[in-house]
Amino acid sequence: MNITIYGAGNVGTQFAVHCASKGHRTTIFTSKPERISKTLTIIDENDKVTLSSSIDNVTNDAFTAFNDADLVFVIIPSYCMDQAALTILPYVHENMHICITYNHQNMLLMEKIMFKKKKVKDIFIEKKIPKEKRDKYPLLTDANNNILWIPNLKKSKYISKKDEIYDIILTSSKKEENK
Repeated sequence: MNITIYGAGNVGTQFAVHCASKGHRTTIFTSKPERISKTLTIIDENDKVTLSSSIDNVTNDAFTAFNDADLVFVIIPSYCMDQAALTILPYVHENMHICITYNHQNMLLMEKIMFKKKKVKDIFIEKKIPKEKRDKYPLLTDANNNILWIPNLKKSKYISKKDEIYDIILTSSKKEENK
């Protein structure tokens, strides 16, 4: 499987080590690839090496990172998510899965602030998104299909609690056209 990790912080590099150690072709997408070694090691609190593995690629080129990815883990700060969505979107294909690790409390807050009795259609109209682009515009939803975020259109104020995370799996599907 081709796996891309978007984000080269502590968590992103640990994801990369684990994926590579399981035999997956692993790429890290980061703004500063020169800072990341292709051989990564996880060291525990007792300075003991718990896992070490070599990844295939570290890049800041979106095409290289996402074009052939089967699975993308987005592991970056919440304020970077708009740019992440815009970076990945041109490369999303039917069989690609995207997992965004996010703060649970932020998502609940976003849902409450952003979509209080406001329809997505009204948001598109308010932001002057042409009708022909609305079906292709990315929406971030949770497992219950609650809309949590519309990249570059609606944001929430973020709160942070470091002890909670929220995992979201995005999949793409083609809309059936009326015949």
